[in-house]
Amino acid sequence: MIETPVIDIDGQFRERLESIDETALKSSFDEQDCLLLVEDFVPKPVLERLVGDLAGVRGAVHRNYVPGQKKGGAVSRRSLDRLAPAFGQVYGSPQLWRFVEGLTGETLKPCRPADQHTYALYFYTEPGDHIGWHYDTSFYRGRRFTMLFCLAGNSTTKLECSLYHRDRDRDDVACAFALEPGTMVLFDGDRLWHRATPLQAGDGERILLTMEFVTDPTMSPVRHLISNIKDASAYFGFREVFLGLGERGDRSRALDPSVPGYAAPWFTFRLLSRAFERLHPAARRSQPCPASAPIGRDPSPAASEPD
Repeated sequence: MIETPVIDIDGQFRERLESIDETALKSSFDEQDCLLLVEDFVPKPVLERLVGDLAGVRGAVHRNYVPGQKKGGAVSRRSLDRLAPAFGQVYGSPQLWRFVEGLTGETLKPCRPADQHTYALYFYTEPGDHIGWHYDTSFYRGRRFTMLFCLAGNSTTKLECSLYHRDRDRDDVACAFALEPGTMVLFDGDRLWHRATPLQAGDGERILLTMEFVTDPTMSPVRHLISNIKDASAYFGFREVFLGLGERGDRSRALDPSVPGYAAPWFTFRLLSRAFERLHPAARRSQPCPASAPIGRDPSPAASEPD
């Protein structure tokens, strides 16, 4: 675990939010089909703390590849809690929760304890890392909102969106954003059609903290299983999601007992995960994320060249 100076994360957000016109942001959020982007949102001391903690979590990055849809790396909630608790402290900030509830107009709750996507990191570090057009389909019974904090940005991996994509009475509105460190994005993933464009050779890293807020933290056992399979195959790996092994091999955290009827012998999932990894080499154990690419923009001409 990383030993770093203690900062008052909630106090930092309180000071930052005092300088923000939340009423105007609420109007923008509603007018833009439940999408809001605010640059320089993350307080500087908080941003510096989170960026500083990245070095300690790179060894927990799980590289994933879904043909035709996504390629990149991710670090689960469980790994963040073990290696860099500041990320969980950001998610737990009462001031941040008050802000999100004010924008969405909803009474929000945390995701279920075993949800590895409650807060996680996305790493776009290799040429071609991307995610294709998609909705963030929620398996919870209520609504789910996603908040992103950009910790490292580049010029080629853009957030592209199509607003009003599900509104038959309005034309789609296309928009694209090259996120800078400190930028916050809030959206309703079931409404926003979006993607992250491929990272080009020579460009720097793109690293995001993702956090999820729900109106109802329950889901059926079937949806729970589907959600876990999605997270295991496309984000964190079968060992991390189903077994809770991470790098420690702790079997005691294997399953979520809060979901009725959702249990299976440890050895069954062990065999399934090994079989999957033989068929799908990209779903391997956590591998260190390459640190050679600079954090932030690469001003060299190569940054704009295609693969």
